[in-house]
Amino acid sequence: MSKSKVYKQHYDPSFIMNAKDALGNEPTWRIVCSLERGPGKTYGFSKILITNYLEKDEQFVLLTRKIGDLGSVAKGILTPYLEGEHPDMSIRELVHQSKVYSQIYLDVKNGDKVDSHMVGFVLPIKQSDAIKKISGLFNHVSVMFFDEFMPSADSSYLTDEVGLLMNLYKSVARGGGKAVRELPIIMCSNTLSLGNPYFEALDLNNKIQENTRFYQGENRVVFERCEVEGLSKMHSESGLDVSLKKYIDRNRS
Repeated sequence: MSKSKVYKQHYDPSFIMNAKDALGNEPTWRIVCSLERGPGKTYGFSKILITNYLEKDEQFVLLTRKIGDLGSVAKGILTPYLEGEHPDMSIRELVHQSKVYSQIYLDVKNGDKVDSHMVGFVLPIKQSDAIKKISGLFNHVSVMFFDEFMPSADSSYLTDEVGLLMNLYKSVARGGGKAVRELPIIMCSNTLSLGNPYFEALDLNNKIQENTRFYQGENRVVFERCEVEGLSKMHSESGLDVSLKKYIDRNRS
């Protein structure tokens, strides 16, 4: 496979989605990080999630950390893509009364009517034990997506977050006639902190650096650092960055 590239206008997820791990296996973990906001990662992966449902009837899970996030996650992630390419569609997130999860509905205008399709779920990692009890709901889920998995402050991570996510994953990956299904996890971040608990658990901390473009592990993991041509310059020339240049330089040193 050719190496990752600097993207011309926006990020294209086809490279990482077609990548295999170092042993030629389909990755469980597909991790994409950027050092700047706005390369188009969320937009690109939203397209994959929606297209997979429309063409294959495959549902998806959006991961979040806390119960309080329920109700706003799906709209925040998926709306920019729908407004850009499917203006006749909109996203609605219905929080279940148990507040363990929410259901994601795709509302499609059809003349004077609106057709609603349940396309997936938002699951808080903190609720992994409760989610175990409703694992039968997720038989049609084919992928999990965790946007902004790397927070700017380490204190935002949950206690034993990786363990909680493992527990949640095994609940979602049951069903379909199998005790465990292969279920890929896509993880995106607008920052790159090499000390984070996911990189530690996946043995990435001593395998990649901030300038690593693409890495294939031997443990069902692939990593890409995406860069869009001219994006860094656009940020540095924006009014906010110009006015706060001294603050930005001080915090980068």
